[in-house]
Amino acid sequence: MRIYNFLNKTQTSALFSFILSGIFVFAAQMLNLINAYFDIEYDYAVYSFSSIILKLSAYSFCFFMTLSGVIGKRELKAFWSILCLALIDTAVKSFTDENVTFFAGIIVSLFCVFCFKRFGFITAMAISTAASLIFGILLGITYDYLLNALEMLAGIISEKGIISSVLFSLTDTFLSFFGIDSFSELFFYKSYGGSMYIDEKIVTGAVDLFSSGYNGNIISNFLSGHYYMMFSVIGMTLALLGELKDTQRLTLIVLTFSAVLSGNYSILLFYILLESPFLIISTLILSAVSFGAASVLDLQMGYIAGGGIIEMIININKPIYLLTGGFVLIALGYFTFKFSIEKHGISDALNIYIPTRLNPTVDALGGIGNILRFKGDNLEVRNPKLVNTFSLNCEIKENIVSSDDENFIELKDYLGEKNGYY
Repeated sequence: MRIYNFLNKTQTSALFSFILSGIFVFAAQMLNLINAYFDIEYDYAVYSFSSIILKLSAYSFCFFMTLSGVIGKRELKAFWSILCLALIDTAVKSFTDENVTFFAGIIVSLFCVFCFKRFGFITAMAISTAASLIFGILLGITYDYLLNALEMLAGIISEKGIISSVLFSLTDTFLSFFGIDSFSELFFYKSYGGSMYIDEKIVTGAVDLFSSGYNGNIISNFLSGHYYMMFSVIGMTLALLGELKDTQRLTLIVLTFSAVLSGNYSILLFYILLESPFLIISTLILSAVSFGAASVLDLQMGYIAGGGIIEMIININKPIYLLTGGFVLIALGYFTFKFSIEKHGISDALNIYIPTRLNPTVDALGGIGNILRFKGDNLEVRNPKLVNTFSLNCEIKENIVSSDDENFIELKDYLGEKNGYY
């Protein structure tokens, strides 16, 4: 599929940035954790430094993806893309306090690569600068309208028990794919997440309520499911690890460790998106199940600084429910992802090198993404309707293809066990 080609190229150009960003997110969240649980004299300085580290993710994606995608004067063009992102960031800051996310860095990089490929160097610089300035101003101007829309949605979702929990998880997880946390903050720090009178003052938002000592259904509805989602993420990773190879596998491991330790899943989720857009559906289902289960079981486990595994241990409650449900969600994450991968494939399948002489055979079989595995002398495919029987002399029974064609037999020997097709 053409979309898989685009996703694979994007992911391949960003592998180093993903690893760097995983490290940045981990470092930033550890600073936030220290800031939240220890009495630090310069707590605002630590928080500011943490924000700067998080912002580095956007700039790393912008620089290294541009560096990988252009030819000639690569370092200068990559540096120029950073200036374009900084221009957007500055324009947005003129209207709001929001920071650019890693997704903004990816978009700027893709646009700059497009400009440098299609236009001359000077023209591309001029177009990218003008576009960045316009986009930054438009984003800044429309931010309040977007926030108002999110607030309207939050108002609809709020105060509906388990339904609120499930709808919150679906919306927040989808936005997390792009590094957007404005929606979750409405529930974490504002009245959409509940409000109570504690110690002679009104406390609003699930996180602030938890930090004030409150434990109740608000915590179970909007915070506890985050820990169950952590177990789902582990299952999702285990399913993907068996399909990836080399650098892609290493990147997934780094991002998963970063996500579990820090509690920030955004960059990992975007990495999963680049493997297959169909995995978004699986992730949303797992998120809804995680938050719904936490609400039903009234887990009452909250967090203050991201909700990584360290905070899970610090704030553990109902450990039997947590661990039993956690293992179930690992299994659900694994098999849900396995089903989606078997059904729709992943973009990483395109990384398998096929000799030129065998390309016509692969194309006749519907492409490398349509090939599941060899069973003896036969081949199992995802969609038998994609197999071109005019180009390849073969027999098809359901989704099993058999052929005596010598290139078909050679393809079996070439793919072999090392490529995971047996």
